[in-house]
Amino acid sequence: MIEKMLADLPQPVARIVHIGAGTGTGLPACLASGAARILLVEADPDVAAQLAAETAQEPRVEVIAAAVSADLRPRPFYRTNFPELDSLRPPAAALKELFPGLKTLSRDPVTPTDPVALLGDGPEAPGSQALVLETPGESLGLLQALEAGGLLHRFDGICLREGRQPLYEGAAPAAEIRGWLEAAGFAAGIEPQPEDPERPLLIARLDRKARAAQREIARLSAALDQAQAQAETLTEERDAARSQLAEGRAALETAGAEAGQLREAARKAEARSAGLAEEVKTLSQERDAARAEVEQLRVALQAAEAKGGELSRQVETLTAERDAARSQLAEGRAALETAGAEAGQLREAARKAEARSAGLAEEVKTLSQERDAARAEVDRLGELREAARKAEAARDQAEHRMRQSRDEMLKAEGQIRLLRDLLLNGPSL
Repeated sequence: MIEKMLADLPQPVARIVHIGAGTGTGLPACLASGAARILLVEADPDVAAQLAAETAQEPRVEVIAAAVSADLRPRPFYRTNFPELDSLRPPAAALKELFPGLKTLSRDPVTPTDPVALLGDGPEAPGSQALVLETPGESLGLLQALEAGGLLHRFDGICLREGRQPLYEGAAPAAEIRGWLEAAGFAAGIEPQPEDPERPLLIARLDRKARAAQREIARLSAALDQAQAQAETLTEERDAARSQLAEGRAALETAGAEAGQLREAARKAEARSAGLAEEVKTLSQERDAARAEVEQLRVALQAAEAKGGELSRQVETLTAERDAARSQLAEGRAALETAGAEAGQLREAARKAEARSAGLAEEVKTLSQERDAARAEVDRLGELREAARKAEAARDQAEHRMRQSRDEMLKAEGQIRLLRDLLLNGPSL
């Protein structure tokens, strides 16, 4: 079966790696495949030295003495009287039942070699590669380590031998390894007529087209996840924009109501201001009339005083007419007192008119300030309307981006369905 696996490798064959090569029983098949390089790895240093001596004249062959494992902790290497059963793991009860004469000859401690470090340098020549594992109990760990190191899918063919049931402590059975290889993109199967039914060979071949399709599906799935995440983000942004828009509309409605109230208050203030202005005008006219009347009284008073002076001079010069002049003077004084009383009343009325005018002027100033505040509030409402308009624009943009992300997501889902159909129906097509 190893020979058939090697014969089915795509030509040319660049490298064959055989871990657990033993005495080299599989070497003739490796050489017959035409491989450019053959790497033989053996845990038993004595067997590895003998194998190196036997292949010294073959330049394509390299022999390395190493116990290879994904678990790099130093631990015993169990050598038995059946070399093909030697392992880094203790034998389980099932192995002892299959081989009643099994004996452990030594448990020498070893430090395992990292498979990724061992196989990290690929072949210089192009071509296919094969991996043969005769590492009882360690096969699944080695495969998983190579997968984690990005080296597993360099191999077009893999051949390994493990038990149908765990034959070593902590080992994985052949069925579990087969399932893992199939999940990793290999077509795997058990040899139909194994020489050892309990330890059959497991053959796996890499389907590179299926591997590429899996990578494409993974890429599209990642793109779909990203598109869904973007859609969720855009949905959140849209909901936030809608919330802001609703708040803006509510604020706009509140501002509109406040603006209506302010406009009504401004209208009433203007009406009141107009009434006060008219009243101020009337009072100003009354004040001007009072001032004119006072002026007339002042002129009359000056005339009366002039007349009194003239009478005094007549009293001094006309002694004979003293009695008559005194009588006339008394009458003049009475008239003067009456005019003085009237002038005092007019002065008081003028003072009151001026005080009322000053109060009206202060009230007019207060109403002007209220009108200016109302105009400033109207300007603020205009800014709120502009903010609401911008919020609606942001919402429209978020909805547009969400539609684009939804279209990309649908396109990605269509591509995934197409690839799945190709994978499922490929042989029939």
